[in-house]
Amino acid sequence: LLVNFNYLCTDNFKTKAMRVVFVIDESDVFNSLFEVSIKWDCPFLPRQGEFINPDILMKELTPQKFYEKLTEKAKKEWNRWVKNKQDYYGSYEKAKEGCMSEWLLDMKMCVKEVTWDMDTKGCFAVIGIEESRNIWE
Repeated sequence: LLVNFNYLCTDNFKTKAMRVVFVIDESDVFNSLFEVSIKWDCPFLPRQGEFINPDILMKELTPQKFYEKLTEKAKKEWNRWVKNKQDYYGSYEKAKEGCMSEWLLDMKMCVKEVTWDMDTKGCFAVIGIEESRNIWE
């Protein structure tokens, strides 16, 4: 049986956008399962070993959601970093968004595995991500 996942997994058949969930389940930075669900409109999924650009995750991720998932140690470091970058970004709110992007980029997130799952909304890809660099080093 051949199945075209591109058609099964689309939320909108006209745009061919697929729901993809990025997951980080083991981390020194996040205190619980870190998931970001996005609409993926690229013609292919990232492969195992490829790095993920944080801009992809930031389509659906807010600084507040990001902050809530941080460990206490990471929150202290985050607050110090945002405060130091406030002048560079022009405001505290812009500094939070800029620092989130910097942190995600610095983590050097790499695809660990790609699997498929299904829920009431249909089929979706689950992309497991691992940190290839500890930001505490």
